[in-house]
Amino acid sequence: MTRIYENRGFATRMNISCLVIVGALLFGCWELFAVFRSGGESSTNLLFAVLFFGGGAYSIKQLRDTAFDTVVALDADPVAHHSLLTLWRPFSSKTIAGPLDRFTDWQFQTRSGRVRTPILTAHHPDHPRPLEFELRTDVAISEELRTLAPEAVEAFERRSGKTA
Repeated sequence: MTRIYENRGFATRMNISCLVIVGALLFGCWELFAVFRSGGESSTNLLFAVLFFGGGAYSIKQLRDTAFDTVVALDADPVAHHSLLTLWRPFSSKTIAGPLDRFTDWQFQTRSGRVRTPILTAHHPDHPRPLEFELRTDVAISEELRTLAPEAVEAFERRSGKTA
C-alpha cells in the first residue's frame, strides 16, 4: 500500500487538546471540592467549578464535532483497488478498510471558523458523516488522490492559485 494522503501532526495536536480539556475538568473538580471543603460558603469556587466544567463540556463537544471526521491518513493500493483510511480518536485511531471505489461524492469545501481551512470531503458507507481531508497549500497532492477526486482537487488548486 502507498500513502496517498497524510495529515501530519493532526493526531498530536488533537491529543494535546484532549489533555488540556482533561486538565480543565480536573481543575473544575478541584474547585468543586474546595466548595464542599469550605462548607458551601465559597461562591467564587463554585463559579470557577461551573466555568471549568462548562468549558470542558463545550470543548469536548467541539472536538467531537470537528475532529472525529478528519482523516489522518489514507493508504491505497491502486492496482488492487484497496484502501485503508485512518481517522483520529482520542489517544487512538479508527481504521476503515475496503475498496477504493466506495469513496463517493468528492467535493472541495472551506471549513468555516476563525481559520478557514480548505478541505476535501468524501462519503464512505462505513462512516455516518462526510470524511474531511484537510489540505495545505505547501504540501503536494499525490497523483493517486488526484485520480480519486479530480474535480475536487482541481477546484482546490483553482481557489488557492496552486497549479499541479
